[in-house]
Amino acid sequence: MSTGSTTIGKVPPATMDMLRGILAGALVAALSGALWFGADVLLYSLIGERETVSIKVILIPFLLAGVLGGWTAQSVIWGARRGGLIMAISSALLLLVALFISDYFLDRHYMIQAMAESGMSIDSVPLLLPLDRMIDLVQIGLESSPIYAVYYGIALLVAFITPLTPGGRRVRR
Repeated sequence: MSTGSTTIGKVPPATMDMLRGILAGALVAALSGALWFGADVLLYSLIGERETVSIKVILIPFLLAGVLGGWTAQSVIWGARRGGLIMAISSALLLLVALFISDYFLDRHYMIQAMAESGMSIDSVPLLLPLDRMIDLVQIGLESSPIYAVYYGIALLVAFITPLTPGGRRVRR
């Protein structure tokens, strides 16, 4: 039996659209995190010091942060075929998780690099730590390079605002 746009035993189309939006956003957020990791490692290898403050070091991540936030938001809008508050929150949360994981692996990468340079054994460093230790490592990394909190703030702001804008409300296919 069918009533309106829903059928008994099936998921309503609006729910499917939201799930599709969240899945598309999760995929692009994961790619964004990987891109952020690669860009940071590449910039660090080209410039030499992660804390070096120059226009090149600051400008590229600012631009990349905005692009990654917009990219994640647009994928959520595209998948859900609409924007709105739920999609804005979803977009920002997905990107936050991706940036957290990316930052953890960046801090882990630089920690292992420092350990190797000082002659310490890196064989016993696990790939994943317990969540509380991961949070501590990311917090230490952000405290040592506070500009990264600004980069992440920009990315999250763009990811949140984009689905709320009039252009992000409806997507026609």
